[in-house]
Amino acid sequence: IGNMLSFRWELDEVLLEWKARYGRIFTVWLPFPMVVIGDHKLLQKHLIRQGELFLAKKNPEQMMKMLSGGLLGLAFEDN
Repeated sequence: IGNMLSFRWELDEVLLEWKARYGRIFTVWLPFPMVVIGDHKLLQKHLIRQGELFLAKKNPEQMMKMLSGGLLGLAFEDN
């Protein structure tokens, strides 16, 4: 189950704590690896400027439905 036992319902607070502890980029296992980018400039550089590299990646649909109500955000767009 990876890092799931570490999560509280305040997911944003947990991720901010982990950013302070592990740095701007880290991997969370839910139970598959998800890379978290906690820096606006890095996010812009890698997901916006090089977005084509991330198209059609595996969508963790069940996990995202549980955490946020669905596949929301730029990381889950295929167009």
